[in-house]
Amino acid sequence: MTSTHAGYEGQRFQVRIVEMSPPHRMVWQWHPGEVDPNVDYSREPRTTVTFALEPVAGGTKVNLSETGFDAIALARRAKVFADNSQGWAEVLGWLQQYAEQAR
Repeated sequence: MTSTHAGYEGQRFQVRIVEMSPPHRMVWQWHPGEVDPNVDYSREPRTTVTFALEPVAGGTKVNLSETGFDAIALARRAKVFADNSQGWAEVLGWLQQYAEQAR
């Protein structure tokens, strides 16, 4: 996955697709906070990100969860949790804008 987010343009994140059930569900695993190209994250635990979509009156409900932070080392856990929590709020905002413009 390659980021287009300001400040991280071109940053690549390795993700492992766990489940792809279009158009209802996508699940992947990754190393959260994998932003320093000089750090080998390959031995760190991954978190699991799940997007689940369900039709509702007038649109689509998006359920997003990221689990597995309890396996991340304490030295990094609080930062990656905070960064990802803020990041997912932004992503959901982008999805909402995209969906509203597509109507």
